[in-house]
Amino acid sequence: MESRRKKSLAFLLLAAVLSVSGAACAASRPIALEVTLPVANYSPMMSSVPGLPIAIRAESGAAVELTVGQGELLRWGQDTESKVLPQGSSLSFESSGNERTFYWSPLLDGSGAVVEIPAGTPLRVTVTATIAGRPTKVTVVEISMNEGFYTAKVA
Repeated sequence: MESRRKKSLAFLLLAAVLSVSGAACAASRPIALEVTLPVANYSPMMSSVPGLPIAIRAESGAAVELTVGQGELLRWGQDTESKVLPQGSSLSFESSGNERTFYWSPLLDGSGAVVEIPAGTPLRVTVTATIAGRPTKVTVVEISMNEGFYTAKVA
């Protein structure tokens, strides 16, 4: 009988250790974050989109933030009733795990002026995803000017 108790206790301890180590592994893995560019080139003359689209899919529950030094971030689509909503130089949202698309616009202050990007110095849109207790994931989109078009790539 004593042997059976010792085996049961050993089994319970092993199960507890495996449970804790599994949770620790999950807490140390990076947050899932995917950033894609549905259209790699954009010109303000394009009427099909209000800016350069940046599609983001992050792990459910992640806090996602986009920041940019020049230009403006926009929301547009079904969730805005097809209205273009300026967000300024940063925006944040909590991910549901579904893809969301935001737009970077080179237009400045509604004056018709556009962001000028010097050759060899790309503008950066930084996408950051965080979940408490897990390593932060950062992805950068670099935007450059090329023959009248703003060209983007995920760096």
